[in-house]
Amino acid sequence: MTEISDTELLETPLASLHRELGARMVPFAGYSMPVQYPKGIIAEHNWTRESAGLFDVSHMGQAFLVGPDHATTARALEALTPGEFAALAPGRVRYTLLTTDRGGIIDDLMVTRPLDPAEDGVLGLIVNAGRKVIDYAHLAARLPADVGLQVAEDRALLALQGPKAAAVFARHCPAAAAMGFMTSIRTEVDGVEAIVSRSGYTGEDGYEISVPGDAAERVARALLADTEVEPIGLGARDSLRLEAGLCLYGHDIDEATSPAEADLGFAIPKRRRIEGGFPGADRILGELASGAPRLRVGIRPEGRAPARDGTEIRDASGTLVGIVTSGGFGPSVGGPIAMGYVAADCAAPGTPLLLSVRGKDLPASVAPLPASRETFMTTYFTKDHEWIRIDGDLATVGITDYAQSQLGDVVYVELPEIGKALAKGDEAAVVESVKAASEVFAPVSGTVEAVNAALTDEPGKINESPEAEGWFVKLKLTASDELAELLDEEAYKAFVETL
Repeated sequence: MTEISDTELLETPLASLHRELGARMVPFAGYSMPVQYPKGIIAEHNWTRESAGLFDVSHMGQAFLVGPDHATTARALEALTPGEFAALAPGRVRYTLLTTDRGGIIDDLMVTRPLDPAEDGVLGLIVNAGRKVIDYAHLAARLPADVGLQVAEDRALLALQGPKAAAVFARHCPAAAAMGFMTSIRTEVDGVEAIVSRSGYTGEDGYEISVPGDAAERVARALLADTEVEPIGLGARDSLRLEAGLCLYGHDIDEATSPAEADLGFAIPKRRRIEGGFPGADRILGELASGAPRLRVGIRPEGRAPARDGTEIRDASGTLVGIVTSGGFGPSVGGPIAMGYVAADCAAPGTPLLLSVRGKDLPASVAPLPASRETFMTTYFTKDHEWIRIDGDLATVGITDYAQSQLGDVVYVELPEIGKALAKGDEAAVVESVKAASEVFAPVSGTVEAVNAALTDEPGKINESPEAEGWFVKLKLTASDELAELLDEEAYKAFVETL
C-alpha cells in the first residue's frame, strides 16, 4: 500500500485553529484531521453527551444536484437510490443510499431539499469524505443531461452536537430554535451565510452547519467562546456514533453489503418497495421480503476487553458465524461495545456469542442498538401510530409518517389546553382530514407544557413533516415508567410491515 506523506494531506479551513487548540492531527480520508484535543477522547465523548461539542467535518463532500424543477431532479436521484424524493417537502432532509446494480452500498448520504422556492430543482448532498470522489464520478456518469452536479469545494462543514446544542446555537442563530429534526434552512450564523440542518452523527440533538470556507474559523471561534462548547475530535466522534448504532462506511457498510443486511431498510419507503426501479432492487427487495442471510447487530462483550473490527464471531458451539465491523470502549455504557454481522439465525437479542480476541474466545451476546438508549434523545412509538420523543422529562408527541399517509390531507386540528393533565390513553388531539376525523392519544401520562399552535393555521404541516414540524403537544412526564411499554423504532418498523 502506498503511504501518503503529511505534505500530501489536504487540510480543512480549520486546520490552524485545531493546532492552536492543541489537537493531535492524524491522516483520515486524505485529510489531516484532529483525532483528539488535550483533554482526551473519553472527556470529549462525555462532554458531548452532557453539554455541546463542536466537530470539524469539513472533509465531508458537499454538492448540489441542479435541474429545471424539483420533479426532474428528484426523478434523477431516485434512479440511483432506493429513496423517495419526489414527495420530499421543502426544507426537509432525508438519509439515503447510493446502491450498486448488485445491491451493495456505494455510500450513504444526506439529501436536502431547500426551503426557498427560488431553489426549486436543487437537492443538496452531504457524502462521506473517503467516498466523495467515487460518488461524484458515479453521479456525473449517470445523471440525465438536464440535471447537473455542482461540487461545493469552497464550503466548510461544522457540527454542533449535544443536549445543550439547541440552547447554545439559538444565541448564534435565532432562526434555528424553531427547527425540527431533519429539517434545513438557509440563514445566518453570527452574520455568516449558512445552510443549517438539524441532524448529526452522535445520537444527540444538534446541527450541521455549512458555511463558506473562508468564514469557517470565525464561526467556530464564536461557538467555542460559549462555555458550554468544547472542540471534539474524530476519536470521540467514533465512540459516539458507535454507541448510537450508526454505520461507518468502509467498516459497517460497503459495496458488498446490502441495505437489508445492514438494517437500513428504513431508508427504503413503501413506494420504492412496490415500484422498485433502483440499482440492485431485485436483491434488496428480495432480502427485505424474505430475510437477508446475515444481519448487522449490536454486540456486548463480557468483561473489559474490547473487540475491534475484524474480530471473528462464533456461536456457542464454536462455529464461525460472523465478524465484528466496529468495536471499542463505550464511555456512556461503561464498557466495551461492538457492531458486526452474524448469520440471521444468530441475530436475536440475547443470543450468546464468542469473540476471538488475541487468541482467546471471549463471551459476548447480541445486544439492541443503540447501545445505551438512555444516553440520548430517544423516540418511542405506539401501535396507534403516535410517536413520542423524550428529552429529559419533556416528551414531544406527534403521529408517524405512516399515520399521515393513511389519513390523507389534514384540514383541521384540535389541541388541548396548556396545563391540562393527561393520563396515558387520553385524547391528546383531534385531527380531521379529507377522509375522516381521528383522535391522537397520549402515549404516556403527563401535563401539557406546550402545543403546536402553528397547526391551527397550517394543518398541512402534519402531512409535510409529521415527525418534526408537525408535532402536536409537549408533555411534562409524570410516569416515566410507562415508556417501557412502548415500541422502539425497530419494533415499530416491524409492526408496520405486518399491516
